[in-house]
Amino acid sequence: LWIIEADESDKSFLNFHPAHSIITNISKDHYELDELHRMFDQFESQTSGTTIRGHKVGQASSLSAHERLYSSSNRLEACPTLKMPGKHNQQNAQCAAALCAALGMDMERVRAAVAQFKGIERRLETAGVAGGITIIDDYAHNPAKIAAALSAVSETTHRIHAYWRPHGFTPLFQCMDDLIRAFKQARPESLFILPVYYAGGTVERKTTSAEFVARLNSAGVPAMLVQDYAALKHELEQCAKPGDAILGMGARDPELPLFAKKLVAEWKTS
Repeated sequence: LWIIEADESDKSFLNFHPAHSIITNISKDHYELDELHRMFDQFESQTSGTTIRGHKVGQASSLSAHERLYSSSNRLEACPTLKMPGKHNQQNAQCAAALCAALGMDMERVRAAVAQFKGIERRLETAGVAGGITIIDDYAHNPAKIAAALSAVSETTHRIHAYWRPHGFTPLFQCMDDLIRAFKQARPESLFILPVYYAGGTVERKTTSAEFVARLNSAGVPAMLVQDYAALKHELEQCAKPGDAILGMGARDPELPLFAKKLVAEWKTS
């Protein structure tokens, strides 16, 4: 049994012909939505067995989301309890359980497994708690994922200090309007933007983090550009208080998760 997370960023997931598949959600990232839908339709057509589409889970029942699941075989099942925050995580758990139900698995065992699931690295991962401040690291890098991460943390914390590092010049340029809407809707207590991550090579620098911060401020979203992690640490030390949460977001840059862990370690000893 092989379980993989298929990646649509370079369309390589279309090389797979899975026995069963789950499509959790589709949002603008590497391609425009129309093309993304065509790609995932093809991926579904290449699935020989059951496909679970996340946006359809639960739509066929009048029961509330926490009371049921709707599987492809039209069977209602009790929704498993997930300890992780966030509607997107709950929906992912529902999708996994729906596929298990479609395959005839023992749902009591499924619910028990889901209840014990603690998550994976860089998906709302708690790096630690220092001085009463919870520091969280997440891979969120596009508007939908950023909105989901901020929404999830807001379920348990009133004051969120967020920082984000754009993972590329083109993605920032293409998604800027949607990114502004995501941050404007979430309205974290503080928002810090790091420079665009550059891994080398020839890239077209269509925009910058400074331009993004200017656009955010013009849209009524208070945000600050920080040039490096030292400057970010200084700003977080000034604004974070016991009971607050710090949420770091971004992809590609290996320093992002390390910074969160270093922050915890240094604050615990200070």
